[in-house]
Amino acid sequence: MMCCRAALLVLALAAAAVAAAAAPLHVVVVVLDDLGVQDLHYSAQLFDAPQYGKSPIVSPAIDGLARESVKLTSYYTHPTCTPSRVALLTSRYSHSMGMTFATAGDDVPGVPNTVPLMSEQLKQRGYHTHMVGKWHIGHSKESMMPYNRGFDSFFGLLGWGFDHYKKERDGCVDLWRGNQRITDINETDHATNMFSREAVSIIDSHAKAHKEDPMFMYIGYTAAHDPLEADPEFVEICKDVPNRSRRMFCAMIAQVDAGIKQVVDALKRNEMWEDTIFILTSDNGGMGLVGGFNYPLRGVKSMSFEGGVRAPAFVKAPGWTAGVFDGLMHIVDWMPTVLSLVDAHEPERKIPLPAGIDGVDMTPALAKLGEPSPRESVVPNYDVFQTSAAIRRGCYKLILGRSGNGFLFTEPDKQLLHPEGMKEPLKTVARHLSTLLFDFIAYYIPPPHDQFIKYAMCIQMGSVQDYLTGADMNHMVTQAEEGVDFAPDLTSWMPVLNWEKPNYLQLYDVCHDVSEAHNLAKEQPELVKSLHAELIEHARSHDTTQYACDAMCSAAPEDAACRPWLEEGDDIKDVVRQCETRYFYYQQKLLRQIETGIAIALAAVLLLLVCCCCRCCCCKGKKAVKKAAKQD
Repeated sequence: MMCCRAALLVLALAAAAVAAAAAPLHVVVVVLDDLGVQDLHYSAQLFDAPQYGKSPIVSPAIDGLARESVKLTSYYTHPTCTPSRVALLTSRYSHSMGMTFATAGDDVPGVPNTVPLMSEQLKQRGYHTHMVGKWHIGHSKESMMPYNRGFDSFFGLLGWGFDHYKKERDGCVDLWRGNQRITDINETDHATNMFSREAVSIIDSHAKAHKEDPMFMYIGYTAAHDPLEADPEFVEICKDVPNRSRRMFCAMIAQVDAGIKQVVDALKRNEMWEDTIFILTSDNGGMGLVGGFNYPLRGVKSMSFEGGVRAPAFVKAPGWTAGVFDGLMHIVDWMPTVLSLVDAHEPERKIPLPAGIDGVDMTPALAKLGEPSPRESVVPNYDVFQTSAAIRRGCYKLILGRSGNGFLFTEPDKQLLHPEGMKEPLKTVARHLSTLLFDFIAYYIPPPHDQFIKYAMCIQMGSVQDYLTGADMNHMVTQAEEGVDFAPDLTSWMPVLNWEKPNYLQLYDVCHDVSEAHNLAKEQPELVKSLHAELIEHARSHDTTQYACDAMCSAAPEDAACRPWLEEGDDIKDVVRQCETRYFYYQQKLLRQIETGIAIALAAVLLLLVCCCCRCCCCKGKKAVKKAAKQD
C-alpha cells in the first residue's frame, strides 16, 4: 500500500513537472510615447539630480513592476517614434531601413514585407499575436498594415498620434479594428482607457480559448505624446504640479499607469504572469516643450544628445533576478533577446534568426547580472536629412554634424522652460516669450494640431544654435524645389572631422558626464578618429535609400495620413521623389507666421505704451507751462 502511494506521488510530481515545463512562455511588449528618464518615478530615482529639481511624476504600478525587473540605465533608442518602432520590430537600425524620422504628412515610406518583423517571427513559432495601439512604421500600402505583418488582431491607429478623445489627426479619423476603419467614435473615451480595455479583453479571451498556446501582445500607448489630454480623475492626482503642461503630462502618465495595472492584473488573474516576458520601454527621450523631461541628460526628443536617445526601460523574464543593468543596450536588441528566450523554452520550434539584423542577444548579461554587455557600441542616430550622426563605444560618445537643441531643461515651476547653459538676461526673456507663445498656441490652436507647432519650435531653437556655431544645414525643413533629394542614399552625407567647428565635432565621456557638458574632442583626437572611422564603416555597410518620412504629395488623397493609398506595384522611392514639400516645412512656416503675429502685436502694444507715455509727458508739460504763466 505504501509503495502504491509512493508511486502515485512520484507520478503526480512528474506530471506537475511536465505541466510546468510545458507552460507556454508569453511575451508582452509595452511601448510608452515620448517619456524621458524623469517621467517615471522609478527612473527618476535612478537618474537622481537634485540640483535640477525633483520629478513630480507618480507611477506606482510601473514602479512595482520595475522592482521585479531588470532596469536598464544605458539603454538607447533612436531620437523619434518611427525609427525606434522600426528598430524594435525589425531588429535593424532605422537608417538601414531608410526611416530616420517620424512619418507624417502623407506617410509614404514603410517597412517592406521582405523584412521580417518580431510578430512574424513569433507567429512562425506558434504564437497567437496581437497588436493594440500605435503602429507608426508605415501604412501607405495594404501590405504594410499590421494585419498583413504577422498580427492576428489589430486595434489601434496607424500614424503618429491623434486627439486622444476624438481619435482625429490631419483631418481624418485614425482608428482601426483589423482592416476596417472605425467611424463611430466615442469622444468621451480616452485612448489610454480604450487600449487598456482591449488588451485585457484579448488576455481574457486567450486564456479561455487558447490557454495551452503562447501569446505575443504588442501594446503601443499613445500616452504621453502630445496633445496633452487626460481624464479629470488623473488630472486631480497631479493637481499640485505648478506648470500646466507638466501637470497634464503627469496626468497622462498616471492614466497609463492605471491601464498597465489592469493589463498585469489580467495576466495574473489568468495565471499567465509567472510565464510572461514583460518589456516596458519608451520610444525616445522626452520633449521638454510638451512636458517630458530628461535631466540630468542634455537635449530632447529628435536630437543626438543623451536626452533624445537614452530612455527608461526594463524587462522581467521567468527565472531572472531583479536588479540594475548598466551595460550598453539598444532597442534593436529586443527581438534576438526575446527569440533566444522563446527558443530556449521550446527548442523544437526554433528557427534561424533573420539575416541582416543589427540586434544582439542580451540574455547572457540580463539573465546573470554582473556579466558585461555583449554589445560594444551603438549607433543611436544617423540622419542624412538633419545631417546628424552619433556613435557610442564603451563610455565615449561622438556626435558629428548638427547637434540641434542642446539645452538641459530642468524641472519647471509655473514656467515650462528653464534652459541650463543660457545666460541671463537672455534666459529670463526666453522663458517669458516661450510661455507667451505656448499660451497663444494653447488658446488658438486646438489639439491635435497644436503639437507639431511645438516640435517645429524645438527644431527652430536647434537651428538657431546650429547657425550660431556654424554646423550643417537642417534639410528637414527644406522644400524639394530648393534642390534637396527626398530619397538620397545613406552615404550621400558622410560626416567629416571638422576641427574648426566646436559644435560640429563633440566627444563626451557619458559614463562620468551624463549631461554632456565637457567636450573632449580636442583632448582626445585619436579616439575621435577611431570612432569616426567606425561610424563611416557602419554607414558604408548599411548604405540604402533614405526617405523623407514627412513628404507631402499633391497626388495623395486627403485622408492619406489615415489609410493605405498606394498600389502594391508603386515604387516608394519614385513616389517620395515626386512629392513637393514636407510636413515640417509647412509647420515651420506656420510657426513663423504665429511668431510674426505675436511680434507685431507686441510692437503695437509697445508703440501704444510709448504714445501714451509721450502724451502723458506732453500733458504734464503743457500744465507746467500754464501754471508758470499764471504765476507770472
